[in-house]
Amino acid sequence: MLILSRKVGESILIYPEYLSKEMTVEEMFSNGELEVNIHSVQGRQVKLAFNAPDKIAIMRRELLYREKRKR
Repeated sequence: MLILSRKVGESILIYPEYLSKEMTVEEMFSNGELEVNIHSVQGRQVKLAFNAPDKIAIMRRELLYREKRKR
């Protein structure tokens, strides 16, 4: 289980782990479903809990852009 905190206006990206391979939605979820639960709420911050197949990457949007700038 992955738990991420998000504030108003922040995002989470959910996509196939292997971006170089074209993957259908059926293939992406062939090992199970994606489950998102509200873990907790504190003021303007929400903690989300994710259960997902290994083929699915879940990342905070700002980390993806940081990785792209390094390349």
